[in-house]
Amino acid sequence: MKKFPFTSWVYRDISVYPPTELDNQFEAGLNLPMTPPFEHNKAEDVARLKEYLDKAQEYGIQMILHADFTTHPFRDMGEERFVKEIKEFYEVTLQSHPAVYGFFVGDEPSTVEDLELTRRLIILMKKILPNLTPYVNFQGSTCSYSKDMFGGKTQTEWLAEIKAEAGYFLHSYDMYGQLVNDGGGTTDYYVECMKNLEASEKAGLTPMACLICSAHMVFHIPTEYDIVWQISTAAAMGFDGINWFRFYDSPVVPNYHGSPIDQFGNKTPHYYDMLRAMRGFQEQFGEIFPKLKRKSTYFFGQDRDRKSYPRFTKDSHDKIEYIRCFEESMLSFFEHEETGEEYFCIVNASRQFYDHYEIKCKSDDYDIRMITRNGLGNGKRRLIKEGEEPWEGEFLYPGQMGLFKIEKKQEC
Repeated sequence: MKKFPFTSWVYRDISVYPPTELDNQFEAGLNLPMTPPFEHNKAEDVARLKEYLDKAQEYGIQMILHADFTTHPFRDMGEERFVKEIKEFYEVTLQSHPAVYGFFVGDEPSTVEDLELTRRLIILMKKILPNLTPYVNFQGSTCSYSKDMFGGKTQTEWLAEIKAEAGYFLHSYDMYGQLVNDGGGTTDYYVECMKNLEASEKAGLTPMACLICSAHMVFHIPTEYDIVWQISTAAAMGFDGINWFRFYDSPVVPNYHGSPIDQFGNKTPHYYDMLRAMRGFQEQFGEIFPKLKRKSTYFFGQDRDRKSYPRFTKDSHDKIEYIRCFEESMLSFFEHEETGEEYFCIVNASRQFYDHYEIKCKSDDYDIRMITRNGLGNGKRRLIKEGEEPWEGEFLYPGQMGLFKIEKKQEC
């Protein structure tokens, strides 16, 4: 069963981390882990990679391979040699191992040359290894690139062209500003998310979000609420998974710190914050969210003027009259791809205060039911009482999400 994917960068090479590290990653909730970087012609690296893949197969998961088959090696090797080596590596050396999800293509292409190499490499990988999925991470500021960067095309046109030739490929956008100076870049985060998502969705693709789980430069060490907030807002806005920057600290780059696993290989208290946040999301929503197609997103409650998604009003939806609360909040509507049923989620977008939510429909013909445990919960009715009396309400802690289904009442 498909679950909401979580992965993470692992920057030090594969010789540093034994395959037992996959135990820690899987325990924390990473279900599409990325390998540490390795060289495909280095015997020691390949031997360790095979151990990683065998362990991943035992867990029933796949891995993204961070090999030396990225854009710059592609440019230097030339297409003919590149095709020969990557095909032999996957099909002969790895014997088409079932735990391989796909190869990492590149990170933050931000020049005309790098974007063109990225385009060519994704198409080539899908042509020669059609059962694998290439993965590339873009900058959050990609939505601000000029047409010149994409060869005279818009971001959407460029992505759509790749999809037309290659089919589906996995991509993400990195956005870290939401944690700078205690959230000072939050508005930029929403703006970039909205614009990049729109560009990808119009191209027929759904991206992942590359978010931050460590202290990087001026960023503070994320709290558990920060992590939950990032997961909830990303899922609500329509991202199809999360790649975390970054799961491990490094003694080589001491300015990058505060990761779930420290530079000595120890699990920090933050590791368990991450575990609760990721596994908690999977327990409640991880199996149902991949089936929900986002239709619209709004802000409501406190107005912080995020310069992105519109405010929810009584005219925004044909069934929901209003949702009362005090704190800044996010609201997204979805359609279940299998049943066609309508869902919506509420996210308490405050990272400091819990809030109380009152939901009222425009008609007595509909019920609102809360969805928990991926639909296995009791589906408690969550509507304000007749006569607009206060009810016990739905309480959400900072960053928490509530998921609801709109149901037409059955006639007796």
